[in-house]
Amino acid sequence: MKRRAYLLLAVVAILLAVSIIHSVGRIAASVDPNNLLARGHAYYDANDLERAVSSYKEAIRLDPACTYAYDWLSQCYRDMGRHAESLDTWRQARTNLPEWGWARVRLAFDYDELGMYEQAIAEWKQLIEREPDIAGLNALLADVYLKTSQYEEAIAACKNALRLKPDHPKSHYNLGRAYLQMGNKDLVLQEYEVLNGLDKGLADELLACVNR
Repeated sequence: MKRRAYLLLAVVAILLAVSIIHSVGRIAASVDPNNLLARGHAYYDANDLERAVSSYKEAIRLDPACTYAYDWLSQCYRDMGRHAESLDTWRQARTNLPEWGWARVRLAFDYDELGMYEQAIAEWKQLIEREPDIAGLNALLADVYLKTSQYEEAIAACKNALRLKPDHPKSHYNLGRAYLQMGNKDLVLQEYEVLNGLDKGLADELLACVNR
């Protein structure tokens, strides 16, 4: 009788141990940012965006350097039309990861898309200060200056880009657009000639602007 009771207790102890091990495994999985990312992706694919948001936010809470989580969290908010929260996501990323330039790039693009041009300009300028040798950043800054009719500033940004990379097509294109807005068609055509040898598509777009 006693032997049977001991065996029963042993079985119960084993079952409890297995249950504890499984529980610990589930808890460990729930606090692993990579598992939370995977869970967020599954929710996103199932169009369960609220749960995806919760998973990505928890991944960031556990690991503020989890860069993929910011990308996906922002995408969820954008899909839901919650653009202010997408901006907040990138502001948080910029604060948590000050050396991660992509956070500032995404923030600048989001500001631009929402018509928050002064904020976009400020982000591009800060990026240029941090990465002064990247011509494309100046071209992107020029894009925003053109949208806000700041043509002298756009020209200066394009010239900075071309100083770094003389054959940068986007900068020649934006320079031509700025000259056109200022009524200087001779300089526009000069940019068209240069651009025609670099990027025929952009050259045609610039010529179409002239002929409108």
